[in-house]
Amino acid sequence: MPKEHKAIVVHYEPGKDGATDELNALLNDEWTIVTTAAMGGAGSEIQSGTHFVALVVLEHDETKTVGGFGRS
Repeated sequence: MPKEHKAIVVHYEPGKDGATDELNALLNDEWTIVTTAAMGGAGSEIQSGTHFVALVVLEHDETKTVGGFGRS
């Protein structure tokens, strides 16, 4: 069965909520993590405080419906 792939960037800052909401929603929708790669973490003038960023690649089995259409 063909696999569907998706890449997202997860930005996490300690003390802030919602950074992993998209990732958690995809994992709850039966997506699985293929690989992750750290993209750095530090403070800056634009964004104060420590923050971390990662690239996350996920995959999901394409499900076919009657008529051969994929998931929406």
